[in-house]
Amino acid sequence: MTRFVKVSGLGNDYIVFDCRRGRCSRVERLMVHHRIGAWSSFVSKISSRRTSIGSDGVIVIVDPDHCVGASCRMRIFNSDGSEAELCCNGLRCIAKYLSREANSELPFEAFVETGMQERALRKVVVQTSGLVNANLGKVGHWEQHVCVHSLLGSMHEVNVGNPHTVYFIRENENLGDFDVDFYGEELQSDYENGINASFVKRIDSATVEARTYERGSGETNACGSAAAAIAVGCWLQPFKNPPEHIDVTVRYPGGKIQMSWKPPHGDLVQTGDASILFSGDVDVPQPPGSEHLISYHVPRCLDTQRFAFLPKVKFNLSNLPTPLEKFDVFKAAAPLLGDSMRVADERFECWIKRDDLTGAALSGNKIRKLDFCLADAVKRNCDVVITCGGIQSNHCRATAVACARIKSWIKPQKLEAHLILRVPDDDLAGEATPEIGFNGNLLLGRFAGARIHLVSEREYHKEGGFSLVKKLAKRLVNEGLAINPCCLPSGASNALGSFGYIHCAAEVHQQCLDLDISFDDAFVACGSVGTAIGFALGCESLEDRRLGGAGGSKTLVHAVSVCDPVEDALSDGTSILGDLIKGGKIVADDILASMSEAIGIGYAKSTPEELQLLRAVALETGIFLDPVYSGKALHNILKRLGAEAVSATEKGKKKRLLFLHTGGIFGLYGTDTRGFDALELGSVERFRA
Repeated sequence: MTRFVKVSGLGNDYIVFDCRRGRCSRVERLMVHHRIGAWSSFVSKISSRRTSIGSDGVIVIVDPDHCVGASCRMRIFNSDGSEAELCCNGLRCIAKYLSREANSELPFEAFVETGMQERALRKVVVQTSGLVNANLGKVGHWEQHVCVHSLLGSMHEVNVGNPHTVYFIRENENLGDFDVDFYGEELQSDYENGINASFVKRIDSATVEARTYERGSGETNACGSAAAAIAVGCWLQPFKNPPEHIDVTVRYPGGKIQMSWKPPHGDLVQTGDASILFSGDVDVPQPPGSEHLISYHVPRCLDTQRFAFLPKVKFNLSNLPTPLEKFDVFKAAAPLLGDSMRVADERFECWIKRDDLTGAALSGNKIRKLDFCLADAVKRNCDVVITCGGIQSNHCRATAVACARIKSWIKPQKLEAHLILRVPDDDLAGEATPEIGFNGNLLLGRFAGARIHLVSEREYHKEGGFSLVKKLAKRLVNEGLAINPCCLPSGASNALGSFGYIHCAAEVHQQCLDLDISFDDAFVACGSVGTAIGFALGCESLEDRRLGGAGGSKTLVHAVSVCDPVEDALSDGTSILGDLIKGGKIVADDILASMSEAIGIGYAKSTPEELQLLRAVALETGIFLDPVYSGKALHNILKRLGAEAVSATEKGKKKRLLFLHTGGIFGLYGTDTRGFDALELGSVERFRA
């Protein structure tokens, strides 16, 4: 059962759910499914006056996510489940609710974030008299129209944050005789998203009577935003000498609203009553897939003051937390890399974060990022997900498998994966589509039903992967194969995806506290950089900037690029930070202690020594590295640590290091296996009794 509060603004009544700071989590989860009917159905059900609580709609207040200084964000849903941009009666009611929650003396002042795509900050004040004053800001738009209806004198279109038509009836007509529902419903087909319609009769220069039809709800006892639109309509009425200031009382069946406005560029200010009627509990249904799609709250150990935004939802695709364990890598590498490994073993204690164990076919670092990116895609009602990468891309495979899993949770919503995969130029020399086979990541992606789009290496690097993703999205929409595509960059390396590894840093920190350890340095392999940037920013956001705390200097995070030159990788990282951090004044060098290059003989190409390291680590520890990312990066890291250990003049305190295993085991099945012939692998012989 979920707590609600019933409120009324002059008889315009609403059911309020307070979802701030994780309250009413089931309401938040159900709202994610607004566009596929689950939330709308619930709103309609509880708004029914004969069979449930009854209301003109539902208001949900959540933590603000755009406007600095806001006390909360208000979302308003009509009784048919459709979402509206603004509700001024509801805004005044929320002010009353906030003042009661704060147990504050009057007058009480708050700022409420409103709007859908475009957000605005509205100041509300609960006065000592109990009336509520709301500053609605400036008028967005107005138009005057010729009115052809015989009963109507003039008509104006006004936008005060949501759209209205204002009709002034002729002096000899009676407002009570109007069939407001009939005329209001008739108007809806003339506007793409519907419109609110008010019918007004002037009583004197400072008073009007009004009745309002609200789209999605029908006629209401009062409408606050309509009162604001009516004030604008009063100014637009033909006057020989238009007034410099509009002060008008709008009388509704439910009561009166006072409007004050200095046209044309002043703020609309509204004063009216608002009431808290009662509170109670209601059964909120379990939304489809809700055991997987959850409200996300950033771990308390992270200081998020600098963040430009915080995610609201995530999936539970990954099995977390992944293990944190000791890693005897120097002993494993000693037979291959020599005495420097034995010296390094005396100077360093190495641990490994097993993000290769995030879960079955979704194993690896990519799925932490997709937990956030695909939750956002579902929230935005996307029907296809388009991304890009190499022919054996771990990220593309994970995206395909994740989409297949999610589709089974959110039926009937679609979520089809389209993958742009790059192949050697020669493979696309002719017109025919080449045969790409069924090995490694490619096999799993095709098993999961992904639609593959092949592109040459030359075109991929010339156009840019994400540019190709957006071009494909446009084509699919034009061909009627998609309605609302979700475009993901390679590796899901954007600001939202990076929260996967911001969260991972908090997860490691908690594991360190449980084990009573801390780390001096952390090492991360990177291609598209989002993992390294997220993890480094997560470490920077800890109170002492140290994994495990317990004093000492901050944990230094080192990135190893296996795909791009250092300069390009740092540039990509800075671009992600620009979207993550307020003001965007931080660069990748500010949070990464170092960025080294381990491309070697080429992306996804391994030297014999790099392959031998994979075998040595597996033989000694039972942990498998992939040849594209973790294997190459670890080879680079061990050589650097060995050289540092040998050149050290003083023994010093033993440092504790963390290696972040990014997974990618399926890459082993897609690599050129000819290099394995030279390795001393497990022997094979025919059985003899």
